[in-house]
Amino acid sequence: WIMVVTWSEERKVSLYASRNLKQWEHLSDFGPMGAQLQVWEVPDLVELPLDSDPTRTKWVLFCGMGPNRVQYFVGDFDGTRFTPDEASLGEQDANWLDYGPDYYAARTYRDYDQVEQRTVMLAWMGNWEYANKVRTPWGKGTLALPREIMLRSTSDGTKIVQKPIPALEQLRQNEVQLGELELKVVRPLTEFTPPHNIYEIDVTFEISDPETRFGLRLAKNGDLGISVGYDSHTASLFIDRS
Repeated sequence: WIMVVTWSEERKVSLYASRNLKQWEHLSDFGPMGAQLQVWEVPDLVELPLDSDPTRTKWVLFCGMGPNRVQYFVGDFDGTRFTPDEASLGEQDANWLDYGPDYYAARTYRDYDQVEQRTVMLAWMGNWEYANKVRTPWGKGTLALPREIMLRSTSDGTKIVQKPIPALEQLRQNEVQLGELELKVVRPLTEFTPPHNIYEIDVTFEISDPETRFGLRLAKNGDLGISVGYDSHTASLFIDRS
């Protein structure tokens, strides 16, 4: 058995080994490196195939950095020591698992018998800056959707990629289909009135103005809500929680 433990204020991870889960032997330490502005918490260490090739694997060390983010390091683990591929990651070039403010304390799960041969991750969908002040009882302290995590080779090095697990499709119920709509200013979706704030949207936009910014305003309640959209000027997706 291998256990990873954070020394929070030292921004360090220690690795231990045990054959009986009672007596533990200290193996090695990792850090500090990467992002260090906040304390380190809730570590995890997992082996993942690289580019979907089970014969080529890398190890990933995850580390939560309070109050609400998770960074990760890709490297090798020889049973004693974790060695990152990048020897001098700094604050500005840390690898972030999720760029939102509500994804923390991520934990990996896998099928021990490796029937499915995948690794699934769950994380807390919250933030200590407002966790005790959430305005609605539904979703307070909930977990984010389970995601399958994988490693991909990119021009910027080896990175984590994620996708929702296929089992979520079993939650689909009544379907509402809309044809082509021309959007000008605001167009309420009166055809789509879900009884709860749980739904899946599959939408395609055809852009007529190269300088436009558009999207969907979801979970609207008075002045509250969240917008998911696209800015064609910068060619980027955005999430607006303001």
